[in-house]
Amino acid sequence: MKNILSLLVFTLTVQFGFGQIKFEERIEFEINDGFVSEKFHEMGEVGVIVSSRSSTSLQGNYRWRFQLYDTALVSVWTENLDIDNSFIFDETASTENSLHNFYRNRKGEFIIVSLEPLDGEVTEVVGAFPKKTIVQSMQILGEYAFFKGEIKGSPYLFAVNWRTGKQKIVPIQIDNFKSKKIVIKDYQVLEDEREVFVFLQVFYKKNLELYIIQLNEKSEKTNQYHFTDDIDKNIMSISVSKTDNGKYIFTGTYNSLSKNKISAGDIFSSLLTGRRGSKSARMMSSSEGLFFCEAQNNEISFIQYYNWLELDNFLSYLSFRKQERIEKKNERKKANGKQLIYNYFIADHDVQLVEDGYIFLGEAYYPTYRTEFYTSYQNGVPVTQTRTVFDGYQYTHAVVAKFGFDGELIWDETFEMFPAEKPYRVKRFISTPDNLEDALYMVFSSRGRIITKAINFDGIVIENKASEEILTDNQNDNIKYTTSNLDYWYGDYFLAFGFQKIVNRAEAKRKDRKRKVYYMTKISY
Repeated sequence: MKNILSLLVFTLTVQFGFGQIKFEERIEFEINDGFVSEKFHEMGEVGVIVSSRSSTSLQGNYRWRFQLYDTALVSVWTENLDIDNSFIFDETASTENSLHNFYRNRKGEFIIVSLEPLDGEVTEVVGAFPKKTIVQSMQILGEYAFFKGEIKGSPYLFAVNWRTGKQKIVPIQIDNFKSKKIVIKDYQVLEDEREVFVFLQVFYKKNLELYIIQLNEKSEKTNQYHFTDDIDKNIMSISVSKTDNGKYIFTGTYNSLSKNKISAGDIFSSLLTGRRGSKSARMMSSSEGLFFCEAQNNEISFIQYYNWLELDNFLSYLSFRKQERIEKKNERKKANGKQLIYNYFIADHDVQLVEDGYIFLGEAYYPTYRTEFYTSYQNGVPVTQTRTVFDGYQYTHAVVAKFGFDGELIWDETFEMFPAEKPYRVKRFISTPDNLEDALYMVFSSRGRIITKAINFDGIVIENKASEEILTDNQNDNIKYTTSNLDYWYGDYFLAFGFQKIVNRAEAKRKDRKRKVYYMTKISY
């Protein structure tokens, strides 16, 4: 990824009500330099690692390049690794001090490449999982990379020491249930607490129950919760936070499998294209509301469920006409003794403890699909067919809500967010501080601009500003197209990165008048 311009420094400042956005250093990268699949990894005050892969293989290997830039976006070092092209890149995960890439092949063999930029160390361990093992979703806790998976239909957690390659296989069991009746729905690492939570679906008497197992960093069970005991809800997504008062807060989405649903695929395909969603989108199970739960010492204190339409402002990001249409349909359902269900997926953040309750932030998204054409041969005759392919998650808006200590919903607020990226795995685009003082402050990218928003603990929006487009330092540059991602970096700094098409007709050389680049921009707030 050859730098095509020297480091660009500029001080475009946008004044906001309670702070200011300042665009500082910027660096651009050439698109066609023989490397693809660029990814940007913030490493705190150490800098940023840019990883990429050679576009072609040489002698059966792909070259993987890792470049470290310091906080002034100046190149510090480059590390190249050649990896057999039978291994595909599968997962990446990072901590404050390390970056980890996971590669595997069809034989069950794997490679974990770990970089510690502070020490300049690169570690590569190889190994193999047992035969007929399925693994996915890497997370890091200390010196171990964790994976959820199964062997011959039974659930396990796999832990691989990324320094030594030593493996641990942790069977997941619930008393009185056969292992093949248990499925790992998800798991979550709480790095600061040195804990792992495993969320399990258990099939029991034609019902789908949710259990939660809590493990310490040695993979030893410390707690177990029966989450859906005597509750007729199907938990669709769940995550956990530990608050300053030592309690665990579980939040997520649920589905009661009612027939009166609006499909997320239907609604948003119609919003974006004016047509109904694809069959695959309509068939996907999704949530109908939000739940909020408090637990401590192996016991659940309370759990509250809220249909999306019970939130005062959940539809406020839509146009007035669309809101009115959905609200009228809801009134008709109520008149018939039914409830309209509004399906959605939510990527929720850690719940924050405030003086008189909890602050919740969740980002709403839905799956998108595209149609691909392919040719197969039947009796030697080519036949063109189509298939529906998952095309990433489109994020549309976010929900902020305050809950009392008993789980009662006090207020809620909704606002639009429309990032350029459609990730293939669920992620969180909004950056917030770790500790709240007087309000929830949020920074994120939407429609090519940097948005800052703040909501105080009474539910009042006290700041709502949008920056100009993410600019270059040259006033003659005309940005024709831009994508932008914004991630928290360190201190008061954020990293914006993406792709831009730029035209500059004032350039003396014709070949320099148009350029397509990846860029990184350091932003202070």
